[in-house]
Amino acid sequence: MKVGEISQNQPVTSISESLRQKNTDENSVQSQVKDQKERLRNISKKEVEEGVNLLNKAVQTFRKELKFKIHDKSDRMMVEVINLENNEIIKEIPPKEILDMIGRIREMVGILLDENV
Repeated sequence: MKVGEISQNQPVTSISESLRQKNTDENSVQSQVKDQKERLRNISKKEVEEGVNLLNKAVQTFRKELKFKIHDKSDRMMVEVINLENNEIIKEIPPKEILDMIGRIREMVGILLDENV
C-alpha cells in the first residue's frame, strides 16, 4: 500500500528523509515567493510610470489605439482603447468607474484608520 510517495515497506529513516526534502522544497518556494513580493512592494511609483510609458511606446509601434495609464485615485494601471479617427475612448480596462470606486474605498479605509488611531 502507498500513501502519497511513501510505501508501507519503506524504512522510517527513508520516510523522514523524504518528508524533510519535501519541507525543504516547500520552504524554498515560499522563500522565493516572499522575495518576489518584497521586490514588488519596493517598486516606486516613478518606476511604474516609466514602465507604463515604455508600454505606450511599444504599443504605438503595433497598435496606436491602446493607451496605458495609471489611475490617480486607485494607483492601478488601466488601458484605454481609442478610436484614432475621432480620438474617442471605445473601452477602458478595467472601467474607470470601478477604479474610482476602489479609490473611494481606499480613502474611506484611510479615514477609518485615522479615526481609530
